[in-house]
Amino acid sequence: MELRRVGVMVMILVGVTAMGCQSNARRTGPRAPHMMAASGDRALAKGDFATAEAEYAQVVEAQPWNARARLQYGKALLGVDNPRKAREELEKAYTTLPKDDEVMYTLAEAMGRSGEYESGVRLLQTIAEERRRPTDWLRLGRYAQRGKDYDTAEKAYLAAALGDGGLHAEYQMALYGYYMEIGDETKAVQRLAMAYWLEPKNEEFAAKIKNHGYQPGAAFALRPVEQASQRVPDPVILRGDR
Repeated sequence: MELRRVGVMVMILVGVTAMGCQSNARRTGPRAPHMMAASGDRALAKGDFATAEAEYAQVVEAQPWNARARLQYGKALLGVDNPRKAREELEKAYTTLPKDDEVMYTLAEAMGRSGEYESGVRLLQTIAEERRRPTDWLRLGRYAQRGKDYDTAEKAYLAAALGDGGLHAEYQMALYGYYMEIGDETKAVQRLAMAYWLEPKNEEFAAKIKNHGYQPGAAFALRPVEQASQRVPDPVILRGDR
């Protein structure tokens, strides 16, 4: 009787062990694409681009139609300094999501970093001309400034400030930073005065004013010249002849 009881207990233990092994196998088996994508997103958020690249490489292989996954894959590839591969992935995402801001701007970055600066300019310029939004001109200006294309940068920044109508300090400060970089302090201070007119309590602006040898106050402030114009800016960059 005792031996029979022991035999039954052994069989139960063997069964439980087998079930546990099967459960572990399921947990360690192939993961679903959404699980790999979630892992990739967490890695991107932490700046762990190598892990994000590995995760999203598997996602796009399993779901080649997933443009969002290709966008994230492109970001990870840029993070591991593989801009050419990033451009390939982002161009595929762009064919599916041609109006998506994040796709377009990340693609432009990949173009610039892979040595195709002109392609990035054309893409961002097309966006700005079609949408005629100050934010798009601003992004083009920053892209061009990073590429040391100062003529394009200035025209884009001026178009951004004009499209904004002189209402927000961000566009004035973009011009301030641009003029400081090229060594034109006179124009830089003028734009700083316009930004200060819009935000007279901004401590950062006040500190910059003092650094230029002036005193913050009503006497320094200057109304933005763009406030005199109500029109949306026309395209200001000539293709192929900048």
